[in-house]
Amino acid sequence: MQALLAASHAYGSYVAPGALWTEGAHLKVNAETVPAPPADVSALFALHRRLAMGDGPVTLARGAEHEAIFRGLGLEPATQFLCAAPVRGGAGRVLGAIVLAAASAPQLETSLATLAEVAKLASTASEGSRQLLRARKEQERLQLLSEASHEALWDWDVKRDVVWWGGGVQSLLGAGEDTEPRGSSWRLERLHPEDARRVEHGLRGALGSSASAWREEYRFRRQDGSWLTVEERAYFLRDADSRAYRVIGSIRDISQLKVSLHSERQARAEAEAANRAKDEFLAMLSHELRNPLAPIIAALDLMRLGGETTAERARAVIDRQARHLVRLVEDLMDISRITRGKIELVREPVLLRQVVARAVEMTQPLFDERRHRLTTRIEPGDLVVNVDSSRMAQVLSNLLNNAATYTPPGGQVALKAEPSAEGGVTIRVADSGAGIDPAMLSEVFGMFVQQPQAPDRAQGGLGLGLAIVRNLVELHGGQVSAHSAGGGRGAEFVIQLPPYLVPPPEGLEASSPRTTTNAPRPARVLLVDDNQDAADTLAELLEDCGYSCSVAYDGPSALEAARRFQPSVAILDIGLPVMDGYELAQRLRSEHSAVRLVALTGYGQEKDRRAAREAKFDRHLMKPAEPERLRQVLSELLLA
Repeated sequence: MQALLAASHAYGSYVAPGALWTEGAHLKVNAETVPAPPADVSALFALHRRLAMGDGPVTLARGAEHEAIFRGLGLEPATQFLCAAPVRGGAGRVLGAIVLAAASAPQLETSLATLAEVAKLASTASEGSRQLLRARKEQERLQLLSEASHEALWDWDVKRDVVWWGGGVQSLLGAGEDTEPRGSSWRLERLHPEDARRVEHGLRGALGSSASAWREEYRFRRQDGSWLTVEERAYFLRDADSRAYRVIGSIRDISQLKVSLHSERQARAEAEAANRAKDEFLAMLSHELRNPLAPIIAALDLMRLGGETTAERARAVIDRQARHLVRLVEDLMDISRITRGKIELVREPVLLRQVVARAVEMTQPLFDERRHRLTTRIEPGDLVVNVDSSRMAQVLSNLLNNAATYTPPGGQVALKAEPSAEGGVTIRVADSGAGIDPAMLSEVFGMFVQQPQAPDRAQGGLGLGLAIVRNLVELHGGQVSAHSAGGGRGAEFVIQLPPYLVPPPEGLEASSPRTTTNAPRPARVLLVDDNQDAADTLAELLEDCGYSCSVAYDGPSALEAARRFQPSVAILDIGLPVMDGYELAQRLRSEHSAVRLVALTGYGQEKDRRAAREAKFDRHLMKPAEPERLRQVLSELLLA
């Protein structure tokens, strides 16, 4: 009697003498599985069809009807009977057959029970093999998914307390090559001490409830000792009594995501703060510009309605408020130049008391108005600093102005300067005023930062003075700091300037600015500005100073006036209609080579000054120009 395995399926047909075959595996009885000859494949399919159409074994007697099957199975001529029991897989699908062949029917009948049992075992083995193969493929798929998604997957058998880890655990948590099952404590031991109790309590609480899922973020220690911020998710499989018997979860590295989210939140907060600061600044700027404009307009009405005494008082109001407007604009221009790195210092050794005297002169009207007592002390009196004297005077005047503004009328302000222990100079400006909230001390040098004010904003200002102070001091290589014991207890600002290592030149006293006594020779001045009020009033001012003036309101008119008037100096606005001030300057130069050119414009950035130089202007002045400064420029040009 012979035992055979016969199979036919999508991957080919096989006859294995003495072997038991299942899809995907062989249960070896002898050493070899033999492919069926192509000519006999039809016999295998014929047997397969008979088994698939029936419910059990098939018995065949050799004869003309079944000869092809006997030959196809390679049975000897003496074999007259065969019985084929199906080997079935999932859903009852026939995978092959166990075949017994015998010379006589009685021989076959004695082994039919054994044949059925072997076929049943083969079916069971086949299905187990298929499930094992499927599980392996699923495991490989999950491992690939885990590694591709940079997540560590895990599967926890709660009753046995065994956790299987997917391949992602190696790259994410640095667990080495070992992904064998571990107890749940392996993970808990690697939680950050500050997070462990919270995570364990949360997971155990979810496990004991009827929850279907759980999520938490915490810090996890890798094998190398470094910490990751991770997100863990768990999904619970529960029995009929809602007891969790299996938990499937994942761990994902969110460290970079946390950093990105923090940066995004910080950027959003900064943008919102900047937007609020912008709105507050615009509201403050509107208030500060309206404040001086209101008395200017009122003063003009008084001049129109009143007598000479009223007009004089009105002129004083206009002068004071106009100068205030100029200071506001100059502060805005300065902070713009500073933030763009466009400030260039012209340093020279100078007596500090000369710089202080200039700063006091600039702020004296405010001190007089508020009846403050200002004291200055410089020790020694010949203390020398290497600074841009104009900019350092601006620094000190800003500090004095700030002290006078925030000190109630009749207060005390003191400026003291002395050599520092490091060889530099220390300058202190202290007042008896409102003081500074300690929480604001680190912010007072920021742009647009001011102490809280009442709605009337009696102190005024744009909150730029101290920002300008800090930037100018730092440009000099120094530092400035603010100190206060709190509200109502005054404030002190301390400037530390670096050492001046070169001995001061002799005769330093003589280096102070001198004013010339030479009177300018009679001169003709051409004024060109499309703002007719500005051009006409400036012409009247210069004519009162002895100059002969001609006025034009655009480029072509200016060229015509120049041919007729033959000016010594032409003062040009830049933003003119028809042709701008640069083109007009070039045209004037080509027709009047001796004419001196002054740009008087609202454009004051470095690129504007450079453009004026390239257009062959002799001077560049910002609107509104101080009359004294304008007269000085005209004198210099005419005397050159």
